[in-house]
Amino acid sequence: MGATASLAQPEPAVRPPSVETKVDAIYPADQIAAARQVTLVLRITIAADGSVTDPEVIESGGPAFDAAALAAVRQWRFRPALREGVPVPSRIRIPFLFVPPVASAADGGVSQQTANAASAPPSSADAGPTAPGAPPAPIVSMPAFLGHLSRR
Repeated sequence: MGATASLAQPEPAVRPPSVETKVDAIYPADQIAAARQVTLVLRITIAADGSVTDPEVIESGGPAFDAAALAAVRQWRFRPALREGVPVPSRIRIPFLFVPPVASAADGGVSQQTANAASAPPSSADAGPTAPGAPPAPIVSMPAFLGHLSRR
């Protein structure tokens, strides 16, 4: 019996998109009194030029939070996904976590808080701890990146 040649083609080399510019979402001012933690998930298309298109809410956190996350993500820029070295559109999921702002005597009231979203690997890097006496970093952070390329 002779050796059989595999007819399967190797999968093309794919590099997922990565965030180049990220704008944090701001905790909605009209929701501060409720002081609730809110999670939502957006799905976006990243065009071959790295721009964000077709953002949509797939897990809502409520109208005000959804609007804040959509406004922020529309300003993001990505290094697009590559397939065999060629930029291609891709779709990813981005979770947002909003944590209510805290009152601070230093600022005379409630400080503005932002919601951070996870970044596409490998460029995700959240700021480390702040130095003693420095203003606190935004309270809001994201769980591990949940986005995945989806084939069209």
